[in-house]
Amino acid sequence: CALKMAGSNLNHHEVFQECKHCTADWYKIGLNLGIPHHILNSIKHDCSNCDQCMSNMLAKWLQKVNQKIIPSWRSLCQALCDVDKTTADQIAEKHHVTDYNKQEEIRMVSKVHGFQK
Repeated sequence: CALKMAGSNLNHHEVFQECKHCTADWYKIGLNLGIPHHILNSIKHDCSNCDQCMSNMLAKWLQKVNQKIIPSWRSLCQALCDVDKTTADQIAEKHHVTDYNKQEEIRMVSKVHGFQK
């Protein structure tokens, strides 16, 4: 059974497969996706392993428990960036995500052009 939200091109199974290398960091990723601590703590309490926690956390995100961060490949890449940049980059390339790490790009351009603070 694939969980897919109306108006979203994301489905739970595909998102989980893309993130399966990061399951140990599911809590931090959840925070980065804007999921409140109390929901993440509830997931942690109800799960027996990191894979299950990641799966449940992604399901909550896809259900839009936080309306501030809309589920998208871009927001997922942003959430993964400080946890596993390689995975974030791979997802970005596969799903044609651009500008997900704009702050880093800005720092790199500034450095190249000698505009460092």
